[in-house]
Amino acid sequence: MDIPAMNRQFLDAMRDVPADVVRAQAMASRARLLREWGSLREVTGDAEIWVRKAGPDHYAEHLPRLREWVGELIGRRAAHLRGQVHQT
Repeated sequence: MDIPAMNRQFLDAMRDVPADVVRAQAMASRARLLREWGSLREVTGDAEIWVRKAGPDHYAEHLPRLREWVGELIGRRAAHLRGQVHQT
C-alpha cells in the first residue's frame, strides 16, 4: 500500500473543500470509530493495532512536522504583524 500516493490522491480530491467541512468530516469519522470500537464484543489484537495506527501512533508519527509547521505559522504571523507596525 503506497500511503504517500494515497495522501496525494486525497489532497487532490479535497483541495477545494472548505476547512469547516473537512473538520466536520473528521469529527464524524472519529465519532464512528468510537461507536464501532464501543460495539466490539471483544477487542482483538488486530482491532487494537488498527485503532492505535489510526489514532495515537499515527499522530505521534506526524507530531514533529506538525510542531515545525506551527512554528512556521507563528513566524509568518509575527513577520506580518511587524510589517503592519512599520506601515503605521
